[in-house]
Amino acid sequence: MIASKGLYGAERVLLNLLPALKQAGIDVTLGCISPIYSAGADVGFELRNQNLPVVFIDEQRKVSLRSLRLIWDTIKKTEANIIHAHGYKATILGGMITRIVGIPLVCTYHGEAEKRPEFSKYLAIENIFLRKAERVFPVSLRIREELISRRVSQEKMSVIYNGIKDPLVKGDNRSSTEQGDHCLPHLACVGRLIATKRFDLAIEAVDMLRKEYPSIFLSIAGEGPYEGILKRKVEDLGLKNHVRFLGYLKDMRKIYEMAKIFVLLSETEGSPVALIEAMAFSLPIIVTSVGAVPEMVENGKHALIIAPNDLASLTKSIRYIMSNQKSSEALGKAAREKFLANFNSETMAGAYLEQYQTVLHK
Repeated sequence: MIASKGLYGAERVLLNLLPALKQAGIDVTLGCISPIYSAGADVGFELRNQNLPVVFIDEQRKVSLRSLRLIWDTIKKTEANIIHAHGYKATILGGMITRIVGIPLVCTYHGEAEKRPEFSKYLAIENIFLRKAERVFPVSLRIREELISRRVSQEKMSVIYNGIKDPLVKGDNRSSTEQGDHCLPHLACVGRLIATKRFDLAIEAVDMLRKEYPSIFLSIAGEGPYEGILKRKVEDLGLKNHVRFLGYLKDMRKIYEMAKIFVLLSETEGSPVALIEAMAFSLPIIVTSVGAVPEMVENGKHALIIAPNDLASLTKSIRYIMSNQKSSEALGKAAREKFLANFNSETMAGAYLEQYQTVLHK
């Protein structure tokens, strides 16, 4: 179950996890809690297009008796023996219903909640159900430490990193010749347009570097409440010919294929799927040292890691990649090798399947 706002990190995890579980022989149904006429329902429609069963709970409020009844009916109909919740709303709803029907609740924890004080009252309720859940799966060691501080038992937690299906499974690897002009400074950012993603720093870096690189260009994929602020910043800096807002993309492949450098500047992350996707496409990456990032990539080997909110280091890193073709190609190659070894959907699904079996055979 998930309450979604669009096809972002946790949703893209589910788009990769559920088909992999199905391929492993697991009967899995998605409970999509978001309003059916919102972008939050897209994850359900995408999975339905892959012939996976989806129940649209279509919850307009935080919690309602109607949504609990629909979850109850779905459990009976599917004969489900585990509820797997993603996000605080799914954890609360799942926790309420599993206490009634007597099946185990397991939860994946995707983000650093302590950095989102606006959700504090919901997290206080969520804590009750996390502590009662059979298993909890933080997507990074840092998130595991946060959950320990929230008095979730260490014994019931296992870190499972996110994974995706290899987008280059047919072997269409991005070689230096296929990329054309390697030195074309085309940057890409992906994510929900909120303040903590710091897309404004990428825009400021383009402003600082456009005299050195007159053809520098930034593509931003995503939508969110910060969009108007970012667009005004682009206009105020006179960057209309250097920054493009692509909006909400269902097919993320396009932005990775046209990019030359991937930039992720968040102040907080879990195990960022956008980073994994950039690794899969062999892109040279600049990323901040937040969340699971230092666990996922090594600075100077798989990516260039900088401190959050450090504009000087960002511009320096862009210059380095632009002026060191061999080094940037090596970064991209090593990133893809790390992806293949650690962050593919089969590895992720196998880890979850092992946990499901442990829960069911207790």
